[in-house]
Amino acid sequence: MFQCKSCGFSGFTAQHLGRRVKCKCGKPVVVHAWYVIEKTTFKESNVGPISEPQLKQMASEGRVNRETKISSQSRTKGKWIDAGSIGAIEKIIASKEAAAVALKKEKTRVKTEKKQKRAQKKANLQNAKQQRRQQQDLANSTFATITTDNRAFCPFCKNEVNFGALKCQTCHSILNRELHLQSMPDKWSRGIAILLSLLIPGAGHLYKGDIFSGLLFFILIPIGYLLFIIPGAILHFISIVTAGLGNTKA
Repeated sequence: MFQCKSCGFSGFTAQHLGRRVKCKCGKPVVVHAWYVIEKTTFKESNVGPISEPQLKQMASEGRVNRETKISSQSRTKGKWIDAGSIGAIEKIIASKEAAAVALKKEKTRVKTEKKQKRAQKKANLQNAKQQRRQQQDLANSTFATITTDNRAFCPFCKNEVNFGALKCQTCHSILNRELHLQSMPDKWSRGIAILLSLLIPGAGHLYKGDIFSGLLFFILIPIGYLLFIIPGAILHFISIVTAGLGNTKA
């Protein structure tokens, strides 16, 4: 309960509380008796008499705060004072608050680290997905044979080429599909298709291989001219314009 500051003797009992006694070392000791007004959620109770070590224990447990009223006949002359006005109690409460703040900061740090790790993991997954998509797009854009370890081989000379190469460095064959398409000669001419549609309705579409549109314009435009001049002219104009549209290499 209470310990002598001179010799460290702690054999004092509850019957010594509030009394001036003589320690075994021969020095007089006052064993302070404390009373505490402990407030809980539902009630308020008077605790005591208790020793000073017990009061400190209550403070360390959070049962006593700065505003808790305490009293001691030998220390406060029976007056009720705030527990925070006692240096030893204030030190315990401040230490407890500092520990709580440190714990809160640690929890915040751990939470932030977890959030950052989740964000980094998500970003890594997105980057990996984007890289796989780019590799797939690159694989789809080339004639080269792609192996599982992302090695590329020319389909013409069978030599290894750089992944995504436009041309084979050995046989100089075009490997890029878009570049190969651009290098192909035109299958039909826009000028000829427009000229044919101007002379014969639907002929431009037939020339470039659009059989259905060509026959449709070939039938509807003459009927439009015979029955209604303006609709016929509009249909003829549409056939001329659409004849020049489309991919000339397809």
